[in-house]
Amino acid sequence: MKKKAFCVCILFALCAFLSCVLEQQFPSDPEEENPPEEEPEDPPEEPPIEPPEPVLSPPEWIIGAWIDEDSLCKWVFTSDNALYTVSGVTFDFKKIDEDPDVTVTEDTSSDSYTVTMEESGLQMDFRLVRLSAATLEYHLSGVLPIILIKQ
Repeated sequence: MKKKAFCVCILFALCAFLSCVLEQQFPSDPEEENPPEEEPEDPPEEPPIEPPEPVLSPPEWIIGAWIDEDSLCKWVFTSDNALYTVSGVTFDFKKIDEDPDVTVTEDTSSDSYTVTMEESGLQMDFRLVRLSAATLEYHLSGVLPIILIKQ
């Protein structure tokens, strides 16, 4: 029962944080949703733009899927992204970072990996500590840790 209440707290915290992000990304002002149509202009020729460096570069030891024992939250790490799913809602950190008002950063050590989201002075840290090759301890900004098992 404590784990379910804990996951509800995590979901609430993430929803509150991301509702601010989404409101800025998708404003509810009808004028902003339907801007007046303008005639397209021919853009000048520009040299190709190099793709940006990936914001996230998770360490090799964390790559893969990780899930808690109750299957309530799941992390999936790739070489350039992290996806966090809780109660059926997935947060794609690569897409979140595309919002100019949100900053996504990472901190890596030999036994821990932290992803931080910051927007308008609000910060949320997702810290994962390696306990073994198949077990992580997940911490969310001051909330009790959750044990994750590699899938």
